Amino acid sequence: DTYTPRNYVAKYGGTSRLIENPDGDNMRMLFSNEYNLLDVIRYNVGLSHSQTVLLEKDLKNPLSTKVTKLNLPLYFLMGKYDYNTSFHAAKQYFDRIEANQKEFIAFENSAHYPQFEEKEKFYEWLCDTFVK
Repeated sequence: DTYTPRNYVAKYGGTSRLIENPDGDNMRMLFSNEYNLLDVIRYNVGLSHSQTVLLEKDLKNPLSTKVTKLNLPLYFLMGKYDYNTSFHAAKQYFDRIEANQKEFIAFENSAHYPQFEEKEKFYEWLCDTFVK
């Protein structure tokens, strides 16, 4: 099962540190005006299917062997405690990629979801980088 290692990573804090439910709050979706039960079911089925297909594809054809040069800005935003996507492996890959402009942003208190776990720092980075 492709999910087994990811399930253990999540169980022991390598997915999120500062938030309870990083993949979405099904109950909040269910009781909102925008979604209904069928939407929540479809979301979870789609998420499961997509992740299974993408994980299997990524394991067979690692991106790091295919993309070595980019002609566009490159940004890696990584949580130091991320064990779904290894911080150190991401940094090594980042260092190998050729790009005219690139930036590696480390979030010191986050795991896989810095946009939620350190949302103020993430927001500042977005504004500083793209709102000029």
